[in-house]
Amino acid sequence: MYTPQVNAISRESFSARGSPRTSATKSKSAIKSRGLLSSSFSASPGAGLHTSRIIEETQEYSLESLGSPLPVLVTEVLSSSERSGEVSVQVSERGWAWLVCGRRLFVWRYAQSSSEAASRRLALCRELTLPPSDLAHRAELVQVLGGSEVHVPSCLAVSPEGTLRFWPSVIYESSSTESNADLQGQECERLICLGDSSCLLATTTSTLVLVSWPGGALGCRRLAPPAGLLGGIGRRVSSLIWGAMQTAGAEEPLVSLRAAAPEEPDCIGHTVYVMTARHLQRWWVADAEHMDSQLDVERLARDAFVQHLWSADTASEELEVTLRDLWVTNVGIVVLATALSPTQPGTAVFAIGVLEDSVDRLPRQWSRFDVVQYTLPVEQCAGTELRLLAPGERAYIQLRRQILCVNLSCPSEPAETLRLSSPSDQVLGWGLGADSAPLVFTSHHGLLRLNARAPCGATTVADTSTTVPGSMLTMDQSRLNQSLNVSMTQADVDELTSGGPKARLRAACILYCRNELTRCAELVEELFPRRSADGFDSQLDKTVADLSADVINDYPASDPRWAEAMPHDATVSTTNSLILLNQLGDKREAHQLYLAFLRAVGLWDRLTGISREDSAVATTQVLREHHEKILAAMALTNQSAQLGQVVDDAVTRVVEERGEVPQHPLTAQDVFFRHLSAVDDIIGALVGLQEELLATGAPPRDLVQLTSDTNTILVRMLTSVSAAAADLTPEQTPTTGEEGSEWPQQQQCRERQPWGTAGPARELLHRQYQITLKQALPNTETGATRTSLYQQLLELADLLLSGYTVQLESLRGVERYAAVEAEFEKDRYQLIHPLLEAEEYERATSLAEKYLDFRILVEVCEKTNSTERRNKYLTQFADKGFADFLFNWYLDQGRRGQLLSQCRRAELAGFLQEYRGLRWLNELEAGRYGQAGDTLEQCATSETEFLTRKKTYLSLAKLCALAGRQGNELEGRLARLQPEFELTQLQEQLPLSVLEAHGIDPETMRVLSARELILLYVSPENVDANEFDFERALELAGSAELGGGDEERAELRLEIWSRAVLRDDWSGLRTERPLESAQHTLFVRTVRGLAMTGRRPAELLPPLEQLLAAPPLEELAADPSFTFLLRAIYEGVEREDMDCEAA
Repeated sequence: MYTPQVNAISRESFSARGSPRTSATKSKSAIKSRGLLSSSFSASPGAGLHTSRIIEETQEYSLESLGSPLPVLVTEVLSSSERSGEVSVQVSERGWAWLVCGRRLFVWRYAQSSSEAASRRLALCRELTLPPSDLAHRAELVQVLGGSEVHVPSCLAVSPEGTLRFWPSVIYESSSTESNADLQGQECERLICLGDSSCLLATTTSTLVLVSWPGGALGCRRLAPPAGLLGGIGRRVSSLIWGAMQTAGAEEPLVSLRAAAPEEPDCIGHTVYVMTARHLQRWWVADAEHMDSQLDVERLARDAFVQHLWSADTASEELEVTLRDLWVTNVGIVVLATALSPTQPGTAVFAIGVLEDSVDRLPRQWSRFDVVQYTLPVEQCAGTELRLLAPGERAYIQLRRQILCVNLSCPSEPAETLRLSSPSDQVLGWGLGADSAPLVFTSHHGLLRLNARAPCGATTVADTSTTVPGSMLTMDQSRLNQSLNVSMTQADVDELTSGGPKARLRAACILYCRNELTRCAELVEELFPRRSADGFDSQLDKTVADLSADVINDYPASDPRWAEAMPHDATVSTTNSLILLNQLGDKREAHQLYLAFLRAVGLWDRLTGISREDSAVATTQVLREHHEKILAAMALTNQSAQLGQVVDDAVTRVVEERGEVPQHPLTAQDVFFRHLSAVDDIIGALVGLQEELLATGAPPRDLVQLTSDTNTILVRMLTSVSAAAADLTPEQTPTTGEEGSEWPQQQQCRERQPWGTAGPARELLHRQYQITLKQALPNTETGATRTSLYQQLLELADLLLSGYTVQLESLRGVERYAAVEAEFEKDRYQLIHPLLEAEEYERATSLAEKYLDFRILVEVCEKTNSTERRNKYLTQFADKGFADFLFNWYLDQGRRGQLLSQCRRAELAGFLQEYRGLRWLNELEAGRYGQAGDTLEQCATSETEFLTRKKTYLSLAKLCALAGRQGNELEGRLARLQPEFELTQLQEQLPLSVLEAHGIDPETMRVLSARELILLYVSPENVDANEFDFERALELAGSAELGGGDEERAELRLEIWSRAVLRDDWSGLRTERPLESAQHTLFVRTVRGLAMTGRRPAELLPPLEQLLAAPPLEELAADPSFTFLLRAIYEGVEREDMDCEAA
């Protein structure tokens, strides 16, 4: 009997990304009553562990590589010895990193989960240009905002002088806006993020400026501490409640700036902590900000140092204490400070203190203050900027080339130091990563993970009894209890296991989540035996896809409005929430867990494909589409009020077109967002609303506004899907079926058409593009609206073309690839060219560079007359064939002079190998006369179009030979050119009457072959021909290279002598003295002329019988007199030839 292997679905199937302080008491159940999955899990299915290597290590800590390479642009900056400035780096907990070098800013995503995603990450690295500045830019004055599963990140950068530059999307550098913080000479020091719509800027003198961008326009508001009459009253009232509160001086140097994590996701304000050289301030930043508490933390630190290290009678004012940094956690504020050591003069002592914050005010004493068992020379400490990370029970202090690791649970233990072994290596930046783990960026190794080998008080995922990924275990316990209904009885599970395939698969997932692994494995094996034939449209594929659709189309069982509309057999419930956005988030997490379950139990790798309408599609792609549609729905619901109304109108239109009537009190939005598998219907509805408005003849401004809103909605929805695609389980289509054999639909299933940008959606997006281009833009005046519409055209084009690239990538090696590629290239030009025509060059080139439309790039270079841009592309796309495209374009446009004068010689030399007519010019310019002569000779030999051109080639070849060759080599070259010169001269000497008779223009006549030249010289049209013309013809027939060889040579001689005979009238000649009678005929004159020039006519004359049998002489050959005369002439020639031999 087959025994299922329990370890086949062990916890090791997942990548644990949870906090090291995850409690082992988290609930193991993931099931609601009669439900499938918990909605609160945040799975990371398929997030395979990267191969890593240890860079530096101590007994308890290690620095390990993340296992994936840095983007090429970043690597080039780090490896360059000619960097334009200091390099600094920051990382965010949302998985993004950015590097600053001079005015160059590089933004890339480091948090990915598969090899496919790694390639996407490299493609997503963007280079932006920072504002001009006389001071050095730093990564701490840049924030990458958003960039979660549903958003492409935006970016805000500030120069040290206070110039702000904001990019709504890092994908499009040209779409930035600028402003100035008006700091009146103060220097900027730190920039922190307050959500996705604002940032807080601090100067070196602790001035705070709130930066926000409502509607895309940058706005700055300076934050001021309480001052003036009302401020004084506020302080007096506060002193009555809290005690006296000192106000920090306006010029007090800034030490650190941190924001606390919001207590609620929809919190409207932020708590911010500002630490100056002496004070700690707490600010509440919202629509109306205020500083509600302030503490002299320097005095607290000084008193604590005295208590721990000095004698009780030491005056604390005598101690030199320096505040270094702070870190905000959910248990309090962690402060790093240093002081001079009392026992080791010239050394600094480190201490870490914790303040437990309260709602009313900052505390007036430490909850704990620990002196770190580590010292540092004062001179090193004074010249080093110390930075603090304190996640959990570990604290890390960063110096330039080392990291001090402190165990806060055991402060008496000596601190360990991770030192970079290479003298030239240094820490460029650090922070918490996407999984809350410390990340360090060094100049030699890039991004490294800082690991504690035995985390204090932490329970590893392997030690817990649950089977869900570690990232799922970090959720708040109360939310977990709300999301899960752990009262599901065994009878409920048994009922599912006795149902159909879909119910039993659901039961297996429930058992898996309940940690009943043995029973889960048995049920999976019973339902889908490993030895069964899994092929296209198998029960496995259909069941997996159907259950996935049930998860995303789940009814919100807790919503009482659905009580009447919910089907009686609706058993899947993934959410207890009543709020739509929360319901969608629950569905997303539930679907992630479902995908993780499929991988863990080994079903994922067995999936092939299913039928869909008239085509076949990979089952893994169906599952991916389901997850993407949840993200799209979340983006649709997360809109502003104005855009939300447009979404509501489109949703109502979709529901009406489906013929669905929401039962009161349900709304169209409830019905639409419940059925997520058809969420793409909204694309057609949004386009239809505009076309309907066009048909009604509405005012142009209404159409412009609706078009702009529709573009924004579509771009946000579809971009959110593509931005999160790298974090999804890879849709890895199996390449083999049963026993490694291919299945018939395999090629069709390989093709991946993104549902939002291919298929029917592609045609709809093209319509939207045309509405924007041909209807909205002509009715828009110049200004911000017009600029916004052009930006939206760029984004729509980007979406369409990215859909093509995904489709083409999936079709490599398939016959259909060529057809799709041709369609892509056609649409690519049609989508980008309107931007070029509108002189939106930056937008046009950003798309053309991304999608390799070299035609657009060349046209931009020509329109802007930019040699610098053209040379940039020659370097940037050297391995993509840009040079060949550019040179061919110049040739097609007839701009040969521009090709030779403006293009770089290095690339041109290789290209011109196939173009001899231009290659010799490049060789002459390089001074290679011998090679130029060879090329010109080849050009002359192959020239057939114009005689004058051939003559020019020959003359230039002779000049090159004279300039570049000597001695025998020169003589050989000249001897080889001479026959070609003679042929050219013979053609030039053709009588004008012959040329006119054959319609040949002497100025433009083509190059005639030797045969054509011979026949023209002896043709009847050459009425003035004499024996010299026939001698030339005979000489040419004997020396020219003929394709037919000796046979053709004999044929031509026969034709020449025949035409010589026909030049005279032989009927009147007397036969008494035949040689005297025929001596004036052209035939005899030609024979005598040959003899007089030293040639032997007998060798050039054809045999007599052959001449008499020639077709042109058929009539003459019948005349006995002609025959007699001709024989007499031949006899005379033979005798003369015999006499010559005898002599």
